[in-house]
Amino acid sequence: SPTGDKWQHVAKIPELSFSDDYGTEWHINREGRLFYNDTKGNLVAYKNLPHFEGYRGCFLDKQNNLWILCTHCLHKIVFSQRKLQAFPQAENALVRCMYRFSNGDYWICQRNSKRIQMFDKEDRLIGYLATDGRISREAIAFKSAIYSIFESSDGSIWLGTRQDGLYRLQRKNPQAFEVQQCIAQPEQVSIFDMEQDRHGRLWMASLEKGLLCLTKDLVLNELPSYDHKAYFKAHNLYLHQDTLLVATSQGLVVADVSCQNVNDIEFHYHTNHPERSESLRSNLCDFVLVDGDG
Repeated sequence: SPTGDKWQHVAKIPELSFSDDYGTEWHINREGRLFYNDTKGNLVAYKNLPHFEGYRGCFLDKQNNLWILCTHCLHKIVFSQRKLQAFPQAENALVRCMYRFSNGDYWICQRNSKRIQMFDKEDRLIGYLATDGRISREAIAFKSAIYSIFESSDGSIWLGTRQDGLYRLQRKNPQAFEVQQCIAQPEQVSIFDMEQDRHGRLWMASLEKGLLCLTKDLVLNELPSYDHKAYFKAHNLYLHQDTLLVATSQGLVVADVSCQNVNDIEFHYHTNHPERSESLRSNLCDFVLVDGDG
């Protein structure tokens, strides 16, 4: 055609063999089954696709995508390559949080584990964070189980824990941090997420107390205007410009945090109202994210 596209009578190609852009050999037989050649040259059926019912034929377009024509539908298969690397786990547990820092390093913490694995930007293990702030090559544990990590604008690293409050780390030397516990109360406090506003305040999602705010001078503001009794289980935060969004078990909390005085901030609560189709579908909000269009 004038556009350079290839037009074919797909019913005339019931069987096809070809190579993708990554060197893998593929074959589709007359029954509509897709096969590939493994590293030993054996023809192996591709298990992630069902048999194509009503298979009539196929063809490759100029981007090397495979089109499958069936009696009642048309399938498109795009070939790509994923390079996956398995990391050694400190514990046999789910990964609870992962955070990448401004220098490219990242830390990984697992559920109910007190070990913090530290990797550089080349995916090499740096070590483990000790209770006194040292970086150890041995798989030692920190003081608490870490459920959230955040790097603030001054380079401080904040560790939100499960039921042990908040820690701040400040770099002493390449192999150690100074460790300071900033929230340590008699009652258990779990911090699941953190954000920093343009005034330097640290906002925290707490599972027991809802939304918390730590001022620049490390004073914990209890936010008298926030309804802690009704919205006490906060899971996730998102700060979009000056708008703070808080995902809680009881609904979505929204606030403008641009004002200097934290006590002047007003919070607005969004919940499910069955009579209003525009309201939330459920009060339980686990996560909130703002897309590129705002």
